[in-house]
Parts: sequence; C-alpha cells; structure tokens
Amino acid sequence: MSEIHQEMFRIYPADRPGTSYLYQTYALYKDTSFADDEEVSTMVYDAIRVALSDEDAPMAGSIQHKLDLGIVDRLVYGRNELILHHNHEGWDTELAAFIGS
Repeated sequence: MSEIHQEMFRIYPADRPGTSYLYQTYALYKDTSFADDEEVSTMVYDAIRVALSDEDAPMAGSIQHKLDLGIVDRLVYGRNELILHHNHEGWDTELAAFIGS
C-alpha cells in the first residue's frame, strides 16, 4: 500500500458493446506534505487521467482488437509495469491463503 495515496478504478459496461465507463477514486493521505495542496492534487489527478485516456485506453482497445482478429494468440500482461507485478503477487498470496484455509 502506498504511504502517499491510493487509487481505485471501477469499470462498468456502457449501453453498447465495446464501450464502458471508468470511475476513478483518488485519495491522498493527510500525513503527506502535499495532501492539502490543491495544485499538487490537481496535477497528480490530471497526470493519471491523461495517462489513462491517452495511453492506457487506446492501447487496451488496440490489444483487444488484435485478440478479436486472432492476430496474436497470447498476451504478456504488465511486462514493464512493476506495480502490476506487485498487485498480482499480492492477489496470488491472498488467494493461496484463502484456498489453503
């Protein structure tokens, strides 16, 4: 867990195939030096929003299109995204503990 902030993304299907709604919740912890700095908070939020809308969403659409066409037969997930590795390792640990109990 980040000592500075947490992000939660919720994706819901929209009214037609291939479309969805993305809701982002972003929380800064009060014990950080910039938690009350609106300018910094806005800058961080805008950076995340731009990365999602201009990079992540188009890339996901392109990948899905190639998978649908059968151009690629497998997907390597998060090769350069260390936080994704961390998240999945945490999920694997929690699932193993749950299944083993």
